[in-house]
Amino acid sequence: MTAVIHGLRRHLDEEETSLFPMLEQVLADQAGEAPVRVVVSAWIISEQMTVNHIRHEFPETEPVFENLFVNVAFEGYDCLDEVAWRHGMDVEELIGRLEEVRRRAHETRTADPATRLHRSPAGERPVPG
Repeated sequence: MTAVIHGLRRHLDEEETSLFPMLEQVLADQAGEAPVRVVVSAWIISEQMTVNHIRHEFPETEPVFENLFVNVAFEGYDCLDEVAWRHGMDVEELIGRLEEVRRRAHETRTADPATRLHRSPAGERPVPG
């Protein structure tokens, strides 16, 4: 039961990261205010995401899959829970490793203003210093 509750919380967190910025934009439009700059926060990695999806969205996670000897050609379309099971580990441990790599990459990018990135609907681009 605890695992189900944890999974639901992660799913709701993921939905909220996209819902609230959209609601703010709609409310600003209705009030006739200046457009709100919507910044999409980092996605939350969930056990239902596929290996290929994570590799595409978060290229910095590639070494995690390489260290586990994940066969991307064979397992790329599999969800993380299946891949974790196949490689003898708990899915939460795999997600933890992926999120740790993302956190370190984010800290590295934000520490150096010249390499700081901004997430926009078109993708990531350097922020002018």
